[in-house]
Amino acid sequence: MEGLVSPPTGIHGPISAGKEKNRVYLPYGVGSNAVVEIVDREELLTGCTAADASAHCATSPTQQEMLAPQTGWFTLPGLTLQGGHTSFPIFGEEDGKPRNLLLVVSED
Repeated sequence: MEGLVSPPTGIHGPISAGKEKNRVYLPYGVGSNAVVEIVDREELLTGCTAADASAHCATSPTQQEMLAPQTGWFTLPGLTLQGGHTSFPIFGEEDGKPRNLLLVVSED
């Protein structure tokens, strides 16, 4: 994800995993060109109140401030066919050993 340089389009249905998990899952590209961004919830909510934040962080963030909460991102296979309509984290799924999954569905 490139923040201000080349942001993804069509965000739809961001899901917060709450304070305990401290993650927000943001799907983009509702009907095609899917990207899912994973961000640090606390950083997303409080980043502009940090001592080193720019004076206009809340209304005109820098590239660094835009990307600061990002912990990861991925694209879906078949980029032109799959969009990121909704994402839903599933924590503690057990099939031999505990693991976490992220369910992502396309609108099409």
